[in-house]
Amino acid sequence: MTPPPDARAAATAKAPKQRLIGLDGMRGLLALSVILVHTMGALAPLVLTATHLDLLGQVIVVFFALSGFLIYWPFASRIISNRPLGSISDYLRNRALRVYPAYIVIFLFANFVLAGSFLSNAMETMVPYTDAGTGVITNPLDLLLHLTLLQNFFPSGLQTGINSSWTLTVELTFYVVLPLLAIAVHRVGATWKRSRYLLAALPALALIALGVVFRGIAWAIQLIGGVSVLDAEWGANWLGVLSRSFLVWSDNFGFGMLAIVAYIAAKNGALVSLGRVSLRAVATLSLIGGLLFAAVCLVLRLPWLSTGVALASGAFFLLLLLPVRTREHPRYAAVLDWAPFHYIGLISLSVYLWHYPVLLTIIRLGWAGPDTPLGAAYNVALVAVFSIAAGSVTYWLIERPAQRWRPRPRFTALDKNPEKSASEV
Repeated sequence: MTPPPDARAAATAKAPKQRLIGLDGMRGLLALSVILVHTMGALAPLVLTATHLDLLGQVIVVFFALSGFLIYWPFASRIISNRPLGSISDYLRNRALRVYPAYIVIFLFANFVLAGSFLSNAMETMVPYTDAGTGVITNPLDLLLHLTLLQNFFPSGLQTGINSSWTLTVELTFYVVLPLLAIAVHRVGATWKRSRYLLAALPALALIALGVVFRGIAWAIQLIGGVSVLDAEWGANWLGVLSRSFLVWSDNFGFGMLAIVAYIAAKNGALVSLGRVSLRAVATLSLIGGLLFAAVCLVLRLPWLSTGVALASGAFFLLLLLPVRTREHPRYAAVLDWAPFHYIGLISLSVYLWHYPVLLTIIRLGWAGPDTPLGAAYNVALVAVFSIAAGSVTYWLIERPAQRWRPRPRFTALDKNPEKSASEV
């Protein structure tokens, strides 16, 4: 007989701290993939097109799913064990200190020292091999919007400044929405008679449905209005704002949240198998199904490509963390935990923010190689090395000191993220 959630929480209160093998390394590998796509897009577009490596742009989906997986963890655990959610103000302060200190410092340096801000929509002004459309943002209102990451809510600000920062705006929106969903579900839990795991899964299912519906709405608007795919996805217009918003990308977070509920259930012994099928088998089938669905969307040009990738991502997280027979982790988890990948994952926020200003600086200095396979490899390596170097500086001088100001959550071993760095998404 499986003990009730409260009993399991008490039983695991003194469990030893464990590390989530592979997650930090995976984040490091994802950060390098982003550098590869953006560098080749700017300095080796012919090679990028020929190799179809632009598909690696979907790694941002994995980042979003990983955020849902890790950040929902303590909320889901408390919903399942029917305990108070804790201080929401501490949570919001924690999230703000995770993102803003590094972002503000890097934006100010990139803007005023490197003159490396995009002054208008990057996808409309960017020209390969050049720094076209960049300079210094001086308008006080524009600066305020960029410093608060609110610029991406307006057509004139979308894809400006550090143009890849639209993902941070989506992340911050998720940070605000998540506790509201958790509070609503926690209140429902007072009279909930069904499985607490199903209750904890409701916010995930809601975000998946929201993302699927709004991606369809954005697609319908594009088709009805006769808007090009590029303008609909990235343009300086309200459809572009919608396409880069949390409403459209919420399903990515939802699949990560669903995966953490399944993981908690498995750890608690409540979801070791589904009928005669193991949870690992279900995760494997979900991974394959998600990738096949994404492939169909890619071929048929349907808008839900990222939905399939997000499903596959959540399934992969489970496969990465669930034990394999007598081993605690699969062998590929150790590969992802390779020290260089792990370190880049640790500093991935700074690396992600630095890579575009670094790329523009390399272009201006004339250091870029030709648009050939060898030249592309050289360019990617050059941007990666300088981004990691700059990211290391801001991580140790800005990010780590800022973490001292972050409130420490009072979670038991059941709902506490096993390793601090693994929760620093």
